Amino acid sequence: MTIAMGTGIASTARRRAAVGWAGRLVLLAVLALGTLPAWPGTAHADDPVFVRLYYSSWMTGRVDRSPADPTGAFSNEMLTQNPDVGVEAIFMRRLGLSFTRQKLLRDFSDPAGSVAGCAAAPCQVSENGVQQAVNLTLYGRPVQHDQFNLFAGGGAGSLDYGYRTDGTAYPGGDLFKSLSLSRWFFGLEYTYDRIGFRIEISHASASQTIAGQKAELGAAYRYLTLVIPLN
Repeated sequence: MTIAMGTGIASTARRRAAVGWAGRLVLLAVLALGTLPAWPGTAHADDPVFVRLYYSSWMTGRVDRSPADPTGAFSNEMLTQNPDVGVEAIFMRRLGLSFTRQKLLRDFSDPAGSVAGCAAAPCQVSENGVQQAVNLTLYGRPVQHDQFNLFAGGGAGSLDYGYRTDGTAYPGGDLFKSLSLSRWFFGLEYTYDRIGFRIEISHASASQTIAGQKAELGAAYRYLTLVIPLN
């Protein structure tokens, strides 16, 4: 009964956190839409809504800390080929609302066998996570084709995480599921009529506490992303 009650409380807390983040994002979107008409040169509300798809696996990055590596002892192990996909609608040519889904894949060797779950040294560790986020992006210039543009923004969502030691899954349970995620990013892009590219620098952090146990993750990314305008 205690376990079931603890799991129910954790699930309720996660739902409340998700609702809270969604509410903040909606409020930010309303405030941004309200201030955009006052910007010099801002497009009118009847301008078309630009829709884009994003894809990338061309990247580098690092994990500063994770449930498998809470002190960052293995943060020098660089990330490569972590795919990232997204879809975005750009309103009034300045404000983007997007959904992104990004994988976290990292393998490293623990020569001392200090990672929780390692049976014997040395130990091979494989991390696997999926982060999903709703994001708001502000563009430096009115969005259109055949031009450079700057962008910056932030988002919130969740992270599902897990890792294996020498091929055996570590039993993280609910502690590793639906960590509360926040992220910020900025970069430069160039788009043509039907294709474009952007360079994005971002940072993500996620955490969750259940029954006195805490799971945290912090990571930094640099992506070269393919942009596919749909209109």
